[in-house]
Amino acid sequence: MKKLLLTGLLGISFGTFSQSLIRQDMYFKNMNYINAAAGLSDTNFNNDLQLYMIHRFVPNSSYTKAPNVFLNYIGQIDKIKGSVNVGYVYDQYSFFDRHLLQLGYATHLKKGNHQFDVGLRAVMNLDYLKDRSVYEGNDVTGIKSTYLLPDLDFGFQYRIKGFTFGLAAKNLFRNNVVNTYKLFENERIFYSNISYTHSFGQNFQLSIFTLPAYTTSFQIDLGLDAVFWNRVDVAYLFRLKELRHVYKASVNITKRIYTGLSFSHSHLTSDYTGNFMFGYRF
Repeated sequence: MKKLLLTGLLGISFGTFSQSLIRQDMYFKNMNYINAAAGLSDTNFNNDLQLYMIHRFVPNSSYTKAPNVFLNYIGQIDKIKGSVNVGYVYDQYSFFDRHLLQLGYATHLKKGNHQFDVGLRAVMNLDYLKDRSVYEGNDVTGIKSTYLLPDLDFGFQYRIKGFTFGLAAKNLFRNNVVNTYKLFENERIFYSNISYTHSFGQNFQLSIFTLPAYTTSFQIDLGLDAVFWNRVDVAYLFRLKELRHVYKASVNITKRIYTGLSFSHSHLTSDYTGNFMFGYRF
């Protein structure tokens, strides 16, 4: 009985951290992290380098966590009608760090007004265990300080005029490390990104979008995005499961340089999350 209780406690206290993926709030114009088939958001340039920082704050709580850092590059290869993606994520917790490296390729095929995008991405999750005492002495032997968990992302998109429909899966294999207890596990998640964009003349563009997702339960985002003068972008989305409100604003400082901020809060979890984004097109 004691061993069963210990297994359950360790699974809750440790597995919750190791399985989590970063949750971007500023994803609508840059879907690549979610969907491996998504290419450049601005096809006037062949390369896009993006930096994201995500920080969660819980008032009146001992919860502390360093910001997530996400660095992403997308490059268009016109000769083969495809794009490559290289990304890095740093995710820190109290007793382990996760470094994620990803390398993907997507093909973009056009036929008339129809476009089909298909992408695959290899993912390497390197987990560094800073505090092995969490497990040592609990019928666990041979605990290492680092573990490598490879995985695979898949994405598909269909686009016609202003309509986009996508299907995506992150961490298809859901690889894990077991040493008496489950130490680490990649979180597998399925997405469907659906949106419609309509332009009202040259100075105003309005989009409606939704992002259903499934892990161990179903969740859905519903949002509106408005672009003014092809320079200022404001958006609002509601995350139903968390009763979370997300507000976003970004601006194209020049044709090449852009930046943005988002802020979210949840009445259910009583936390606040901020996202910062900076990008350079070339």
